[in-house]
Amino acid sequence: MSNNNEKQLSFLNQLSELLVAQESDDFIQSIPQLLCEYLEADACVIWKRNSKEQRLTVIASSSQVDADYQALELSLKHPGVQSLLKKDKIACISNIKKYCSRYRLFAQKEIQKRKWVSLISCAIQYPNDPNDIFGIIDIVCKHERYFDESEKLLISYISNLIIMACQKNEQTLLRNLTKIIHKMTQVTDEEEMWQLLYDSADEAELVDAEHWLVGKLEYPQGKVEIIKHSPGLKYKKKFDWKNGIIGLALEQEKTINVSNVSASEWKDNYEEGWSDTKSEIAIPIKVDSIPIRKGTEIASGTKLIGILNIESIKVAHFSQKDQDHLQLLARFAAIMLDRIEFDTKLKLLRQVEKKIAKTQNYDQTINIVLDGIKNITKFSWINISLINLERTWIESKHLEGISDIETFKKLARHKLDSNDIQAEIVRNRQIEVTEADDPRFDKKIWKKYNHANLIRVFLPLIEPSTDQVIGTLEVGYPIEYRKYIYEEDIQILKGFVDYLVDILELQKSGFIQRIIHELKSPIDGLLSHISILQRRWNELNSEQIIVKCEDMMVDGYLLRYQAKQIEYFLGKGSFLNPLKEKTDIFKDVLLKIINELKPMICNDYGFNFDNIRYNSRTMRTIGEIDTDKIMLNQVFFNLFMNALKYSKKASIKRIELDVKHNVREGNVTIIFRDWGMGINSKHKDDIFRVGFRTPDAIKIAMGSGLGLAISREIMQKLGGDLILNNTSQPTEFHVILSKGDQ
Repeated sequence: MSNNNEKQLSFLNQLSELLVAQESDDFIQSIPQLLCEYLEADACVIWKRNSKEQRLTVIASSSQVDADYQALELSLKHPGVQSLLKKDKIACISNIKKYCSRYRLFAQKEIQKRKWVSLISCAIQYPNDPNDIFGIIDIVCKHERYFDESEKLLISYISNLIIMACQKNEQTLLRNLTKIIHKMTQVTDEEEMWQLLYDSADEAELVDAEHWLVGKLEYPQGKVEIIKHSPGLKYKKKFDWKNGIIGLALEQEKTINVSNVSASEWKDNYEEGWSDTKSEIAIPIKVDSIPIRKGTEIASGTKLIGILNIESIKVAHFSQKDQDHLQLLARFAAIMLDRIEFDTKLKLLRQVEKKIAKTQNYDQTINIVLDGIKNITKFSWINISLINLERTWIESKHLEGISDIETFKKLARHKLDSNDIQAEIVRNRQIEVTEADDPRFDKKIWKKYNHANLIRVFLPLIEPSTDQVIGTLEVGYPIEYRKYIYEEDIQILKGFVDYLVDILELQKSGFIQRIIHELKSPIDGLLSHISILQRRWNELNSEQIIVKCEDMMVDGYLLRYQAKQIEYFLGKGSFLNPLKEKTDIFKDVLLKIINELKPMICNDYGFNFDNIRYNSRTMRTIGEIDTDKIMLNQVFFNLFMNALKYSKKASIKRIELDVKHNVREGNVTIIFRDWGMGINSKHKDDIFRVGFRTPDAIKIAMGSGLGLAISREIMQKLGGDLILNNTSQPTEFHVILSKGDQ
């Protein structure tokens, strides 16, 4: 549990002890000063409603509030009061002067007269009717201040304690109730809290009844899971949350008190739990005011946690007083259960962080993140979308929640300049919760995958090193079971976003390491050519010197190309476009790479150079093709390097090159075969995905999982393609070159 949470719980514990020990009036009088000291505020006032006169008057204040302010009265009809009581429930104004330039504020002149700068107001509501209020808590500061969500929740909790203090008419009963609530503030375990709630109604003698049940909502399944119940219950351990009187209470989010379960008005709703039941009361365990996200703004909503259900063998057994007491108990239990749930989520998030720290593989790490989001936040739909190398598209890469993943990926690819929601999140860089029928959704996907049933939130993935949006995280669940996205879950998702960005940055780092490793080849080539020219200048004729210089030019361009790749992945450049020229594919690309890699082939990888096999006459039939020589060098360099790396433990160490002319299609295919470790057939499509490496490959050699993805993109830019034709013994790639004008 965080220090802030511990501090808040300690303060609530202190107030609970005062509530038990003091008379109601003394307790209420003490709250303003205690709140000022805890929140480091300048003044605090508690207003109480006078229903008959439709006014609010001050009943308690901190020591800083003068007598003139204490004598003020507010009209319940004032627009500012009405807005707070009927709409906002809790409102924070960080700059009163700016606020008053646009809106009316109650006691505006008196507040400004005292040079108060910021204000937070919270309606003190009765639990049985959210529209029925006791009064208002006001807290003010003489400097600009924004009260955070935890502070708002704290003030909301204290408003509940004020209600409890005001209802302490039956002293014995309410003392018992407050003792239970005091116990609740000390519980940090969810199971223990449910047990305490189940036991407490009986221990506190709140109501005399024969049958009890407490149940927790399981949102992903739309079920109520029974945690504890009296003997003889007919319900299943998990049952549909819309069934019976319980389902009606949950659906309407209010207490349902049934005087006679046999009455005709209840026959469509009542489901028998115990055979001798005559009356029943179902109380939702819910947080009445909790931060939610609507669009890009933070608002206030409700959160259902579970149900407290009590049944009696007597008709009309549960009075209004019984209902009020049980609602107070359920309301406070909901607040504490929600706090425990959030603390548990934070602990689980830290465990995920430790798992990620121990995992070096990109795909395994992504799977840890997907499982973490699903298990911790209970979102059933998860989609991680990434921007392509040239920053022109955003496309779905990692999914959870559907079976037909590959079909979805093909559909979920959108231009960054489009009106699609993914593109807009990238442009706006804001977290946003969307309506189910948002017009920015891709209608084909929306209809095919029943997305009308989901409420979703989108979070941008922003890379700290470049301040660029590199993708989005989209999550959601069925709106039938949960109508809000809660701000506390968004805070957890932000933790997962940080992990995702770190993963992607590490992937980029691995790519750069690979490029740096591969820079050695053209550098060695340049040094070799320069050395030959230095040593044999007088022996070489002009034609041989020109050839050497051309080879050096190619190596130089290859170095420049790889430098551009590094620049791009650092966010400082764009991906290179092809520069086509007449190129002798065999002589200027294949032979050149084979000769330059010879030291590496023989010394580093233990290959017999003669085991790189090709028929020179056949290979020369390729002739000259109009293409980008540098890019093509990169493609074949990647293929050779992969073949060498993954043949280290192979019994057959051989690479073969062949050619197939496709006259009708107007292209030529260079066939590249090796007898290394091969590729599992289930990964034949994944190997071209950015960052993917097979589990077997990870064990044998380091890499970034980007070589084949970039090579295919290069070939497609050149008007051809790169495909895997055979997975093993031999592994066979086809490099398809468009012949164009030869």
